[in-house]
Amino acid sequence: MIEKPILFKGEMVRAILDGRKTMTRRLNKQWLKIKAGDRLWVKETWRVGAWDEDTGRICVDYRADGLARHEWLECADNDLFDRLWIQSTDDARAAGLKIDGDGKYHWKHGESPCRWRSSRYMPRWASRITLEATTDARLEKLQKITGMDVGREGFEWDAMADEPFYRFAKYWDSLNPRVPWSSNPEVVVIEFKRILP
Repeated sequence: MIEKPILFKGEMVRAILDGRKTMTRRLNKQWLKIKAGDRLWVKETWRVGAWDEDTGRICVDYRADGLARHEWLECADNDLFDRLWIQSTDDARAAGLKIDGDGKYHWKHGESPCRWRSSRYMPRWASRITLEATTDARLEKLQKITGMDVGREGFEWDAMADEPFYRFAKYWDSLNPRVPWSSNPEVVVIEFKRILP
């Protein structure tokens, strides 16, 4: 079994959390290495919700659905923790917050003044979603997608619509402007289920 990071935009993170998204299509053939039982940990847009410089722990907020975690997460990489701590202190100061007598900043839970961070830079310890591949990854042409698969990709599908694949195709094009729906590329299809904690 391998464990590999996978990026999703906020709309797709919400679809996974809602149980609507159980499939994804990717251009990179490296995804063909995914086998049934392999794990994927989701990288999404996040920020430091709070930090504790005495213990090197961080609380994380997630942009997709606004969840602000209460539990402290261990950041084992001291250099990363120091970078996050310094940047977050700068963000709190820039937001006009003042430190208390103990040198601490305060704000309401979920209202962190810290910057949102790209999903690309989410460390494993900050990820809240783990997926398990339910089948081996496979190749297929993009436009071979079925109506049922559009639903499993997290989109509503209407067989009666003039263009039932329109929403999926439009989303695909927004992510892959150089390899649009109309070019019908070969893609790697990965089916998965969410592993609940």
